[in-house]
Amino acid sequence: MIKRAVYYIGNPENTVKLRRFFYITLILIVLLDVGVHLFHIEHTGDMSHNEQAAESLHNNGHAAGEGFIGEEIWGFWSVYGLIGCIIMIFVCKGIGHAWLMKKENYYE
Repeated sequence: MIKRAVYYIGNPENTVKLRRFFYITLILIVLLDVGVHLFHIEHTGDMSHNEQAAESLHNNGHAAGEGFIGEEIWGFWSVYGLIGCIIMIFVCKGIGHAWLMKKENYYE
């Protein structure tokens, strides 16, 4: 099973299919993130102030009044995750080339 997956991913003929799949997945994730912001409705009319504060703390993970600007920007978490992954790749490659990798004739 894994051998077939590795062969499929490594086959140059499947590059266009895989790239198209990943782009479609990325676009779908961004659209879902935008959809969450467009259709998110809070029903706070029936709650007291204390209940609203508790609900805000429960939903947002922080106390009421302590908002994060990134929560209001459409697609923020998708872009944040993409940039984080790119930074991790460069850092790990830098560590690998600077410290972990040895010259080709190291053991000779």
